[in-house]
Amino acid sequence: METLKGTLERIVFENAETGYVIGRFSARDYPNELITVVGNLMSANP
Repeated sequence: METLKGTLERIVFENAETGYVIGRFSARDYPNELITVVGNLMSANP
Protein backbone atom coordinates (compact mmCIF):
# COMPACT_ATOMS: atom_id res chain seq x y z
CA MET A 1 0.00 0.00 0.00
CA GLU A 2 1.33 3.42 -0.94
CA THR A 3 1.13 6.39 1.42
CA LEU A 4 0.68 9.91 0.08
CA LYS A 5 1.06 13.14 2.01
CA GLY A 6 -0.66 16.29 0.86
CA THR A 7 -3.89 18.25 0.90
CA LEU A 8 -7.46 17.29 0.09
CA GLU A 9 -8.27 20.10 -2.34
CA ARG A 10 -11.89 19.35 -3.21
CA ILE A 11 -14.65 16.87 -2.39
CA VAL A 12 -16.42 15.79 -5.57
CA PHE A 13 -18.93 13.42 -3.89
CA GLU A 14 -19.65 12.54 -0.28
CA ASN A 15 -22.11 10.12 1.31
CA ALA A 16 -22.52 11.42 4.88
CA GLU A 17 -24.13 8.17 6.09
CA THR A 18 -21.29 5.87 5.05
CA GLY A 19 -18.33 8.26 4.93
CA TYR A 20 -17.60 7.35 1.29
CA VAL A 21 -15.79 10.21 -0.46
CA ILE A 22 -14.53 10.94 -3.95
CA GLY A 23 -12.06 13.79 -3.80
CA ARG A 24 -9.20 15.57 -5.52
CA PHE A 25 -5.89 15.43 -3.68
CA SER A 26 -2.71 17.46 -4.12
CA ALA A 27 0.21 15.19 -3.18
CA ARG A 28 3.65 16.51 -2.22
CA ASP A 29 5.34 13.95 -4.49
CA TYR A 30 3.24 15.02 -7.52
CA PRO A 31 3.06 18.85 -7.26
CA ASN A 32 1.76 19.52 -10.78
CA GLU A 33 -1.32 17.29 -10.75
CA LEU A 34 -4.40 16.46 -8.71
CA ILE A 35 -4.98 12.82 -7.83
CA THR A 36 -8.47 11.35 -7.51
CA VAL A 37 -8.94 9.55 -4.20
CA VAL A 38 -11.87 7.33 -3.22
CA GLY A 39 -12.79 5.54 -0.04
CA ASN A 40 -14.16 5.90 3.45
CA LEU A 41 -12.87 9.19 4.79
CA MET A 42 -15.11 10.09 7.71
CA SER A 43 -15.11 13.81 8.51
CA ALA A 44 -12.88 14.71 5.56
CA ASN A 45 -12.59 18.43 4.91
CA PRO A 46 -10.84 20.15 2.01
